[in-house]
Amino acid sequence: MLFEAVQCGDLPRVATLLDGGVDVNGRDDKFFNTALHRAVFAKENRLELVDLLVGRGADCNALNKKYLTASELALETKQDELAKRMILRETEHLANHLAYYLLIRRGNLQLFEYLISIKRLKYEDEILIIAKAYAELRLKNVPLKEHMEAYLNEILINHDYWLINSGGGGRGRQRKDRVQNVHRIREIIENVRELFAKYDNHNLMDVDSIFLLRLSYILENIFFIRNHYKELPLHHVEFCIEPARRAESLGRKRNARAIPGVCLFYHGTKNSKDSTPSKRIV
Repeated sequence: MLFEAVQCGDLPRVATLLDGGVDVNGRDDKFFNTALHRAVFAKENRLELVDLLVGRGADCNALNKKYLTASELALETKQDELAKRMILRETEHLANHLAYYLLIRRGNLQLFEYLISIKRLKYEDEILIIAKAYAELRLKNVPLKEHMEAYLNEILINHDYWLINSGGGGRGRQRKDRVQNVHRIREIIENVRELFAKYDNHNLMDVDSIFLLRLSYILENIFFIRNHYKELPLHHVEFCIEPARRAESLGRKRNARAIPGVCLFYHGTKNSKDSTPSKRIV
């Protein structure tokens, strides 16, 4: 009876049924939808139904047979405002950390951007919350959707770049530069490895959005390193990356020393009289 009332958009009837003890998170047999999922297809009062159902405890993380939450179902049916309303109601009484944690785990970039626009946090506060939520998910070995993980990495790396370029100079600045470049080289290696593992010369005509996202991320990191060294020639960038890639193949313990060694060596050679770095490997 609840599903029919929701489908019709009958707010008074829905409220009466819930007052009478009907389970707000009950499922239908065919699509495993909850009442909140059904609100996406209501004939009228969809926004008001969302307010009512979420206010009565509807589970916004519940998945239907297609593994979609109600907000994702709203996006799939091109009801962006309804999806945004669901995110607003779902997160308005949650601590910021928990709200970001849940939306990162859900893995939908559009919904995550809705959350960002709703919360309107200060930049530094937002970055800190994102970093903590992401770190907690990784610590718990929670699998994240690939595009969400790439998006988060890009946000955090860009923040590191901002910090470096807004800070002071001297040795502290040089050390931050080295740490930043080591991180970017590792990201390049990791993403190149992922592309080689999943794609080959026979299917490059069938690349998907993940391939393009990873490729864009690789190029962004390469050109960051290049521009950092004042339009460094690309074959010099290759000099930094290739020894690090080989070091990576020797194992994690050795790699932990070798990759910083490559960058430290390059810092020592980039300003020498000979503009071409030596070919020895540190």
